Amino acid sequence: MNKNRPTFIAYSVKQLPNQKEIWREIGVAWKHQDRRGLTLKLDLMPMDGTIVIRQQNAAKPTVNPEGMKRVKALVADVAQRCTPKN
Repeated sequence: MNKNRPTFIAYSVKQLPNQKEIWREIGVAWKHQDRRGLTLKLDLMPMDGTIVIRQQNAAKPTVNPEGMKRVKALVADVAQRCTPKN
C-alpha cells in the first residue's frame, strides 16, 4: 500500500429529511503517478448515501464545539468514576 500521505479523503454523505447532511470520513485516495486515476481505500462501505471524494486539506480540521463539549463532559465523568476513593 502507498506509504505517502493520501491526496484525497473519501466521505459518505447522507441527506437527512430536515435538509441537513451527515458527512462521515470513510476512506482515503491517492493520485496515480500518471495523474490519470486514483487508488481508493475504503474503511467502510455506505449502505445508502453518496461517496464524495475531496482533496486533502493541509489545514487543521475544524472541531465541532458542541461535540467537543460532550467529549470533555464524558472524559470528566469517566475520570471521576475511575478516581479511587479514600
